Amino acid sequence: MLGDLIISEPKARIGFAGKRVIQDTVKEELPADFQTSEKLLEAGFIDKIVNRKDLRDFIEKNVDYFVVKIFVKNFLGVLILLTIIYIVFLGFNIFKFLNSSDDLISVKDYKNTIDEYKDNVNDIYSELEDIKIVSENSSIRLNFDGTPVSWVLILKQDKDAKELEAIREELLQNGFNSFIF
Repeated sequence: MLGDLIISEPKARIGFAGKRVIQDTVKEELPADFQTSEKLLEAGFIDKIVNRKDLRDFIEKNVDYFVVKIFVKNFLGVLILLTIIYIVFLGFNIFKFLNSSDDLISVKDYKNTIDEYKDNVNDIYSELEDIKIVSENSSIRLNFDGTPVSWVLILKQDKDAKELEAIREELLQNGFNSFIF
């Protein structure tokens, strides 16, 4: 028997040939419970024995189970498929990057980039010192690649408030995340 769920009524006889035909063929006495739904349940050929009056409720509950099971199975299938597509996409992009000239940065180019960032930082310090707006407690911390992590500029309060506001606006437009007076 083949199916997702095999159910039977109590004391039902299940088989292709009847007990008497099989007994005459094998020339042996067969047990009294031969081919009964209870014996087949015990042997694992059927999944459940259900009275006819309870059959409607049982089928209703199990159909819901199989609908959810099919939905979950399909959802997981789509999720696995999307994961495979994403892995292929990542693999392709890594392969493309490794075969391009983008990954061929030399130590000399790297050092030149960091020196350029440091020169830019020094230029900013000198410009701010020229207009006498930055105190000696200011600091600029750099990333390993030379890009600024944080810039702490401590501005002196003896300048015109309008000039400070103009500097604030320019700093915010050029990448500062926050500015505190």
